[in-house]
Amino acid sequence: MNALKSNGHVVGFIGDGINDTPSMKVADVSISVTNAVDIAKNQPILYFCVMILKVIADGVAEGRKPLVIL
Repeated sequence: MNALKSNGHVVGFIGDGINDTPSMKVADVSISVTNAVDIAKNQPILYFCVMILKVIADGVAEGRKPLVIL
């Protein structure tokens, strides 16, 4: 993760366990869900109430669409 960040990449991490929290702290964007352990729930920037990865994938796809100004 640090190698990616040092090369200018934005890094995201999805975690729900104690072992995920160090990476969640380092990531630019952290995502967690309701059934995560408490410490993992306290780290994320994004917090999902349902564990449906399609929601995340759809959000990424929407965010990558070009902006059209009419």
